[in-house]
Amino acid sequence: MKTKLLIIFSCCLLLPVFLCATEYGIPVGEQFRDTSGNPLQAHGGGIWEYNGYYYWFGENRSGDILVSCYRSTDFKNWEFRNHVLLHSSNSELGDANIERPKVIYNPQTGRFVMWAHKELSSDYSQARAAVAVSNTIDGNYTWQRSFRPLNYMSRDCTLFVDDDGRAYFISAANENYDLHIYRLTSDFLDIESLVYIFDGYHREAPALFKHNGIYFLITSGATGWDPNQAQYSTASSLSGSWSAWQNIGNSTTYDSQSTYIQPIRGSQMTSYLYMGDRWAGAWGGAVNDSQYVWMPVNINSSTSISLSFSSDITIDTETGLVMNGAAVNENNRLVIYLDDITEGTARNQFEYVGSWSYGSESSAYEGDNHWNGDTDEYYMVRFYGIQIEVYGARAPGHGIAAMSVDGSGETMVDYYAGSRSDQVLMYTSPVLSAGNHTLKVRVTGNQNANADGVVVNADMVKIIVSDSSSTTSVPSGTLGDVNGDKQVDIIDALMTAQYYVGLNPQGFNQNFADVNRDGQIDIIDALRIARYYVGLISGF
Repeated sequence: MKTKLLIIFSCCLLLPVFLCATEYGIPVGEQFRDTSGNPLQAHGGGIWEYNGYYYWFGENRSGDILVSCYRSTDFKNWEFRNHVLLHSSNSELGDANIERPKVIYNPQTGRFVMWAHKELSSDYSQARAAVAVSNTIDGNYTWQRSFRPLNYMSRDCTLFVDDDGRAYFISAANENYDLHIYRLTSDFLDIESLVYIFDGYHREAPALFKHNGIYFLITSGATGWDPNQAQYSTASSLSGSWSAWQNIGNSTTYDSQSTYIQPIRGSQMTSYLYMGDRWAGAWGGAVNDSQYVWMPVNINSSTSISLSFSSDITIDTETGLVMNGAAVNENNRLVIYLDDITEGTARNQFEYVGSWSYGSESSAYEGDNHWNGDTDEYYMVRFYGIQIEVYGARAPGHGIAAMSVDGSGETMVDYYAGSRSDQVLMYTSPVLSAGNHTLKVRVTGNQNANADGVVVNADMVKIIVSDSSSTTSVPSGTLGDVNGDKQVDIIDALMTAQYYVGLNPQGFNQNFADVNRDGQIDIIDALRIARYYVGLISGF
């Protein structure tokens, strides 16, 4: 009894901290840790969404372990679930390496099916596909077999389930010179047919997704552990024809190799998350020392995509928004601070047009800034939110900038001061409707009478994604108002969390707690109420 009370008490202490967390950003290019503080080992992996959670499966080369599983609701906090496949799971796995495991669910059989790439740990000659199954998503997977699909070699691989429920296995063949797309049988346990062959392109690390009826296949070159230029191809049918390969990302794909593209389907949009590995083998390290590189996949047109890199990424599973930068909660406003060095043409990046100079400045945001004195040259920032603030430096040699949002009338802003001062709020846009917007800051070439020059600098912008700072009353009986005070706020979230761990808080009304309407009151409901309170979602 004392142990149970201690567990409940500990949960009550920890849950408020988790629910009130102010940092939403996920670091990019780091080795993640799970909620217990242990290194997260899911390399070359993929994700399957199931019952309100995202389950992440990947390689773990620790002792007897082959594949580990974690789960999350927000992509930031990952709970370890199980080591789902072990060397000891089957005699065939005793001297095996299992690479790039992916898991999908078969609704006909009610089983979760894993496909992967199998080799001997002593050499790399087997080139076989591997299959294992489980009745529960994070249970122990039962080994089925390894084989060469239709007698072809099979190495780097992925899985894809189409809108019609048919599943496909994509793998590198012929010493990685070819790439094959196979249709699976209805039970997802075998190959039904070979659908398409990319012949002789020497591509590996396939990651496939579909957007508005178009298939996008991202791959890497075959350069071992070393990163290289990713390329993608598109088609309206998996059987082709497929477009010519096009570059995506920079020459090293930001020091990563593709493993999976995860759709983030939310209430406002569907975004796509690039999941890549920064393999430690590139610097002589072990696989388990590898790092994770996540980026938004930007949909530029019906058949054109791009990647945009930032040191942090924010993923909002409720709205479906995936964006560069680390979002934080400031007084119930969800905001992102964006440094001027985050360059590109995608959302939450600075696009510089003209001859902008760059250099260090100790008192500037993150110690750097850009500047320009050429008339009519400018920078733009595309963003999703309701408002944007521009920060820069006032200095003796600075002039006047023209600022506008979405092509509206320009506002003149004077960057002059008698002595330099950095991180000054220069401009605040009007409050905008929630959505995509574009800020433009233009060098006018004009100056006031005291200025020594016409320079305009770029330092940082602050994007206000949402604002729930003003709490308004709601009618009695509103879903989420579990204590009946006519407000849906953090108290309601905390009471729901307390109820979930068995505390039965005074004044708690169960009738208004099941906000996701799944028939049970659990931590998911508490999290949704908390996210509503800080403005991440607009309703239940």
